[in-house]
This record gives sequence, C-alpha cells and structure tokens, in this order.
Amino acid sequence: MRPRERPILRTVLGSLAGIGTAALLATASPAADLIGPGDYVITQESPAARQAARSETAGAAIFLLKRSGRIETLAKPPTVTGPRGIRLDRDGTLVFADPIGVAIRRLTRQGAVETIHRGAPLSQPKDVAVDHDGGYVIADFPSFARRSGGKILKLSRDGKIRTLHAGAPLVWPHGVAVDRQGNIVIADHTCCIYRLTPDGEVSLVARGGPLVAPQDIKIDSDGSYVVTDIGMVIDAGGRADRAQSRNPGKLLRVSPSGQVSVIAAQPRARFRAVAPAADGGWLVVDMAGNALYRYGASGQRETLFQGPPLSQPAGVVQVTE
Repeated sequence: MRPRERPILRTVLGSLAGIGTAALLATASPAADLIGPGDYVITQESPAARQAARSETAGAAIFLLKRSGRIETLAKPPTVTGPRGIRLDRDGTLVFADPIGVAIRRLTRQGAVETIHRGAPLSQPKDVAVDHDGGYVIADFPSFARRSGGKILKLSRDGKIRTLHAGAPLVWPHGVAVDRQGNIVIADHTCCIYRLTPDGEVSLVARGGPLVAPQDIKIDSDGSYVVTDIGMVIDAGGRADRAQSRNPGKLLRVSPSGQVSVIAAQPRARFRAVAPAADGGWLVVDMAGNALYRYGASGQRETLFQGPPLSQPAGVVQVTE
C-alpha cells in the first residue's frame, strides 16, 4: 500500500500586464511520515504461504505496527518479494534484505520502497547491517539445499559491492552485525557464531549447546552479542528435520570470548529475528507463533502483537528517532 500525497492548492490573485486574472499555483507539500518514533516495522517472508500458493512471493509483506497496537501493510508484492533482515539507517530510513528479489532495498519514512542494489554478486541476501563508514554488510547464501556459496559482502554508499569472505567455515550465514571494533559477527544457521575481522580473518566464537540453529544477531551496549536460535535443523535436502528440530526457540547472550547464556527459551517457538527495544530489552519475532514479543533483561516476556496479518514474520526494527 503506497502512501498518497495530499497536495495543498494555493490560489494567488493578481494581474498580468494590467489585466485582472486568477492564477492557480499548485504546489505539493512533502508527503507526511507514515513511520514515526516508537513504531515497529515488521518484514515477512513466508515459506508456508509460498508452498501453499506455489508462488515465490506469496505472503511477502512489510507491516507497520503502531505503539497503539494498530497494524497496517506498508508494502507487498511486486514491490517486495521476500523481505527479511531490516535495520535503521543513519539517515533515518530503513534498509532491508530481500532474498527472493536478490536485492538490498530502502524503506523511507513515507512508506516508499527503493532499490539500493539488485543482482550479482548477491544470491539470496538474508540480512544487512550498517557499517561504521555508512556502507552495508550483507549475509548471503543461495539455498538451504546447498552447503556452499555462503558469503559476507560489503556494499558501499556509492553502490560498489565486493565480497569480504566466501566459503568455509561459513555455510548458511543468516544474521550479521558490526561491533565497535569493526568486526563482523555472524550467526550461521548450521551451528555457530563467527567473527570476521577487518583484515579478513574468520574465527569461531561459539558452537554447541545451547546453540542449535542461530538465526539473527545484534550487539548489546556492553559489547556482547544477543542471538536468536530458531531451533530448526535442516537436512541434506534443504528441509526441516522434524526429529531433530524439537527444540525451543531461544534468546541467547554470547560474550565475545564465546560464553553462551540463555535469556529466554520458549517451547514450540521459532525465534527468527531480534532487535533492540527503544525502552530497553529485546524485540523477538516468533515465526511459529506469528508474534512480536518484547523480552526484558531477566527474560520476562511481553506480547506486543500476535495473529493476522502476521504469517511467519521474518524481521523487525523499532524506529527510535
């Protein structure tokens, strides 16, 4: 749904060459912001909807959730085709990954969608983070059916894109963030949290329980990493292994040295994305529960929204300014 501009018409009476006439000057005021401070923007890429409709873009949407609880659709196909990770950019707009559209896109405060980059060398970008220089770091892999092709890319503000790292040990890099030192931290769905230095060196930060299938990652104010774990194990054919996927959705804290602690665990949940809440705590998107939660530091949960039109939501950001 695109916002409609409301033009302001201003009538000016005057005279031209001594002849009285009425001149109508139409000037359009800037479109009012649809997205304001405190609002939540939720992306949705729904594998279930795609399978049911046999359409690559079915279920794709971007929603605006007001703090009052009112929700509306900001974008849907063909404007977006499968939006996933989303972040607040430095200029107040929002930048998001659209894997089905093989694109990095921008969402303005007025609700317009613009394409920043589309096509190669992107395969299916899953997440995007804003780097210290204003460029974008992108987590990308082509398919769960393949265990090769995972990579981290850098898209500069002038539109140039390059690969920072490709291949092992990365398999399915799903979430990405940039720490204070400029290191890129990566949530890889297969198992692990990795760190990629500015010099291009990749090291393992954490692996093993309680990590099962890390999905998203953000940096906390103390430098630790806050991670969602979807608990879903993918088999060699790219499908969910139900026998090995009976794990709770988890919100985890990982120290830079690799110590992992559980903030919250929820049975039958599929925690897909995490983002800082403006008033403290963490926002979590539950793909299975079609819900947006807020978790406090001690793990207490508040449901901010649940139910239609959400159907396998994928990402979230809260606008802070």
